[in-house]
Amino acid sequence: MEQGWENGVYELKYRKSGKSFCTMYPREKGMCLLIIFGKIEREKFENSRRDFSEHINNFYNNIRHYHDGK
Repeated sequence: MEQGWENGVYELKYRKSGKSFCTMYPREKGMCLLIIFGKIEREKFENSRRDFSEHINNFYNNIRHYHDGK
């Protein structure tokens, strides 16, 4: 767990085995939560996507894929 400063906004990162899996960005009227799905997490979600709502599936489908996760 670490706390840093980025563009005037605090961030709180949670890591496991040296990899970030969740970052929280507090905002004035709420919070932004970034959840990182690596290869294994993407496979698990894709194998069980029928258990999730259409909204969640559409959100997942439209998220940009980066080199280290989605």
